This record gives sequence, C-alpha cells and structure tokens, in this order.
Amino acid sequence: MGLILFGVVWTCLKTSRPGELNAAPGPIRSAQRNPAPPAQPIAPLADDEEITFPTLESEPEPAPPAQELPFGAGPADVLPAEPLEEPSFDDAPAFDPQPQPIAPSAAPGTPVLPPSAKPGSIELEGPQTAQLIIVKEIPEEISFGAESFYRIHIKNAGGSIARGVVVRDAVPEGTRFINSQPTASLSGAEMTWPPFDMKPNEERVFECRFVPETEGVIGSTATVSFAAEASGKTTCTRPQLRLLVSAPARAMLGDVVKFDISITNTGTGTAKGVTLLENVPDGLRHPSGRMLNNVIGDIKPGETKQLALSLHTAAPGAISNVMSVSTESGLSEETTTELTVDAPELSLEISGSKNRFLQREAVYRLKVWNPGSAPAKGVKLTAELPKEMEFVRTNNEGVYQESTHSVHWELVELPEKTAPGEIELVLKPQMIGTGKLVFRGEDSLQLSASTEQEVVIDGMTALGYKIEPASDSVETGGEAVFSIVLSNKGTKEATEVQMQIGLAPGMEVVNMEGPTRYTQQGNALIFAPISKIGAREETTYKLTVKCSVQGDQRLSVQVGADGIQPLTKEESILVY
Repeated sequence: MGLILFGVVWTCLKTSRPGELNAAPGPIRSAQRNPAPPAQPIAPLADDEEITFPTLESEPEPAPPAQELPFGAGPADVLPAEPLEEPSFDDAPAFDPQPQPIAPSAAPGTPVLPPSAKPGSIELEGPQTAQLIIVKEIPEEISFGAESFYRIHIKNAGGSIARGVVVRDAVPEGTRFINSQPTASLSGAEMTWPPFDMKPNEERVFECRFVPETEGVIGSTATVSFAAEASGKTTCTRPQLRLLVSAPARAMLGDVVKFDISITNTGTGTAKGVTLLENVPDGLRHPSGRMLNNVIGDIKPGETKQLALSLHTAAPGAISNVMSVSTESGLSEETTTELTVDAPELSLEISGSKNRFLQREAVYRLKVWNPGSAPAKGVKLTAELPKEMEFVRTNNEGVYQESTHSVHWELVELPEKTAPGEIELVLKPQMIGTGKLVFRGEDSLQLSASTEQEVVIDGMTALGYKIEPASDSVETGGEAVFSIVLSNKGTKEATEVQMQIGLAPGMEVVNMEGPTRYTQQGNALIFAPISKIGAREETTYKLTVKCSVQGDQRLSVQVGADGIQPLTKEESILVY
C-alpha cells in the first residue's frame, strides 16, 4: 500500500515541549539532520515498497574537526568530521515492545542522564555527535471505520550515544485510538513512550493503531527529544600560604628594627600573583610611607620566599605590626608581630613662690627625673631667667651664660625610675614686672621636656616715721617744737599717706610747717593726704605748740597709707 513519510531530525541538547505535539498532520518533509536544508516533498511509496531512511547527500559540508577547548569552555552543536551514511530499515531488529530501563526516580518524559558530578569515560571526551533521524510511515489512504496503523521509525545516525530519548505523538484528530507497540502512556490525546538510550546506528520502531471516524485528511506530528553526553576533566590544585615574621621583642627609640619574613606555599598548586602588604603602625616609620605593597610574584608548591623589612622606631610603647600576604585568586594570610619600644622620658618641675619683691633673693628648686623605660643619655638642662631678675648662684656645676641670661647643666646619664634630682637656683629681682622662669631639658635622642613658672615682681613699701622734740622739757607757758619725719625705706612708693596728730591737754598750736594743710577738730589735727612718698624718700612736718598745763604731756601721731594699716606713736614732754 502507498505510504507517506514525515521526517524530522533532532540534534543534541534540543528538548521538546508539550505544545509541539499536534493532532493535525505536520508538513510533508523528508527526514532531516541538523542543520536542516529546505524541506523536499517525498513521493508516495508503493504498497510493496520498503521504508528506508533518506540519504544525506543534500546536507551542507561538515564542519572541520573541533579543536581542543580551553578550560572553562565546552563544545556546542559540533558536527562530526565525516558525513554518515543513512542505513535503511531492511535489517532492522525485531520490534521489541519492552521499554529501555530508566532510573526509578525519573519522571515520565524526563531525559535520564548518568551521574555527571565526576568525569566520564574517555570516550565522552571531545566532540560528541549523537544525531537522530525520525521518519513517520502512514498509509496513503485508509477507510472510514476500518482499523488502520502507522509507524514511527527512529535511528541514531551519529557517532555517540543519545541519552534519554523521548518519543511523543498525538492521536490524529477524527480517529479513535486502539493501542500502541511498545505501549505508550496516554494523556488526553498525547502519547508518550518511556525514555531509552540509543547507541550509534541503533534503530527503533513504534506502531500506533487507530480507527478513522471522519472523512478527510488525517494525521499527526511526532517528536523526538534526547540528551547528548560530553565529558571533560582537569586537575584542581590548591595553593596554601604560610606567613612567618620574626623581629626583636624590644628595641630602643631611634633604633632600626629588622623584620625577617618567610612566605611558604604549603599547598599543591602554584600561588599566583603573591603580594605582601605592610601597613606601618604608629610608632614605626619607613621612608616610603605608611602603605608598603611588595609584589612577590608566583610561588610554586613547597617553595619559600625569604624577605626582610627594616623599620625605624619613632615613638615609645607597645606596638602591634600586622603584615598580610595575598594572591590574585583571593587567598590571604596575615600575622601580627608584637614589639615594645623602650625610651627615656624627661619630667621637670619648678617649685618656688610666684610673688617676689625687689632686691630680695628668690630661691627656686628645679627638679628633674626619668620615668621612662631606658636611661637618658647626655641630658642638657637650661633655665631661662626672666629679665626682671639677676642671677645670684646655683649648684650642681651650673654655668650662667650672660649673653643669653640663662643657666646650664649637663648630666652624662639620668637613670630610669629613680627619685627626682634637685637643683637650687637663687635669683634677685631687679625691677618691677611680670616674667617667666623657663626650665628645659633635652637628651641625646632629642627627647625634650619643658616647664615654666610665672614670676610677679613688686616693690615693698616700708613706711615709717619718727617724732623728734627740740627739747624734752618746757616751762609752763613756753613753746615746744616737734619735728615729725615720714620715711619710705622700701622699694615701692607709698601712696595716699595720711597723718593725724593728737594734742595733749593745755597744748595750743602756734605754728605748723609741712607738705599738706590740716584742720583741727578738738584736740586732733587732721592733715590732708600726701599723694605719694617714693621709695627711699622722706618728708618732714614741724609743729610748734604752747604748753600751759604742767606735768608729763604726751603728743600722739598716727600715720597710715594705701595698703598699710595706721600706726600710732607717742612722744612725751615735761612741762614745769
């Protein structure tokens, strides 16, 4: 009987979708191989003519053999190097209705793949060329109501196994489905056969029986999907870095500390693009700055790189130095080295009164000690004197330098953690004013310290007076003369000097000579203030009184000034 052939080629990695199935007949095409040439009509077969697969003479030139791919890439749709001849179904094996075994956990219609987390056999390496040819065989004409059939022929024309082959078809519209060989699962009008594998040149035949119940063109489109396998392998290595850094545990301020660095690759692969990073901490310094980035390069497995880094100590105390090493792949390792920098310290102190008076010696105590962790060498001490004071003397071999108005001492060594040493410095204020006494120290490491004290220099008022009678006695009715001398023996002027004289009973003022006038209130003579009496100056009042009462008569004088409490003195005279 006459037959119609529908041919479809499915290549590796292409999967079918349920929407591709259609109960309507597809276009009449010859069997195809990927890439597919334009479809060509197939002449009907005679009833006695056997079905054969079409030849591949119309295919395009095959692609050249695939080159070796770099790591990370994979072949895609690589055609075989040589064209394959399409065998016929003449020697097809007997129809086997039993499906190929599949993995128990695979769902119907799911391609079955072997475990892929490990390299496959060596045959799976390189380009894989599984190719399927599908041909649908159906009678050219069938009768209404009479049982009929069609066959689906599938052949693997490629050079590798097609895995998880799934064949689908649909019961043609206008027909009633009877059965299929092998048995397909039926969901609605869709038939699906269990997945199976096909070796190169292997062929399979699927037969479907049905009864037509409508007139007209009847047919359906069958699809086939499969998965092709390809394997590749490489060797994975793992570099591992070990960073060791050694340095002295203690160093002196100003020393150069050498860090010995060892970088070892203890892993199985080459560590590429190794970089050593040093972030110089506070207390250390390097001529190139804070961030030091040293490109080491590649380190092979088992190889060790030896390096050295020299840093200058710049500040005393405990220091944590962190170094890290890294690779271009992100592998990193770091280590911390603890270091203590010892250094001397200078502490200075001045003790002595802030307020000083002209021409009176001022004694100061200068103290110096070392609270640091190392002796201070070559210590130089300097006292800068205020210009208002002159140098008198000092001890501990201090030397006064007139050109700089300063005193200098030198200490060969100042031990650490000892009691303060004391220096005596004697100065004499020479002018009124405010100045500073500055005490400085410096050692051979240029470690320095300083302290200062403000000095306020003022004069001292020494206001006094005396009463000098011209005679120690006077006849009744006679006149007595008194000289009252006010003097300032201090170094500061006396201001607003006030005087008041109290007369004895029977005394009467005859005459009064002096710098200021007076008013009399009863027996008291109150004088207008003297604006000032300069340092080491004096002024005199001369009082003449008439004495009319016999006996020991007393004249009292009271003197005061700004800042000075009034002082009263008496002078007696005998009136006879």
